[in-house]
Amino acid sequence: MERTPSGAIDNDGFPYITVGIGLNQSPPQAVSTAITDTGAARSLLRVDLIMELKLNVIATAQYNHPLYGRQTGNFYSADIFFDLYNHTLASASLKGAVFGELIAEDYPSAVILGVDFLRNCNFDYDGINKKFRLHFKI
Repeated sequence: MERTPSGAIDNDGFPYITVGIGLNQSPPQAVSTAITDTGAARSLLRVDLIMELKLNVIATAQYNHPLYGRQTGNFYSADIFFDLYNHTLASASLKGAVFGELIAEDYPSAVILGVDFLRNCNFDYDGINKKFRLHFKI
């Protein structure tokens, strides 16, 4: 079944969508805006959200960050909940999504949906009307 959550594009052109993040729970444990970022290789959660959700590390890896150099990164698994019908974030969910740590504490969103997530979607970006849609099967 195809699902099509939608979001808004801000004045700087960033596509934001409201998501719930949690573990096997509906309604989700936390609600946040997520930036849908075609330039991010991975989906990320800000460290304060990881702590709030008490997520466990599922893997650790070394990587080269373009700004911060060689880093050790922890990875976590959580469910993403989408609002398809403007009334509940429990109407569609993607179970077991993998997130890295967002190390920039001042980033304007607690969640980044990167290309690891987007490669399973069609992403319709309508800059003129300042809205976007994600089409995916769940």
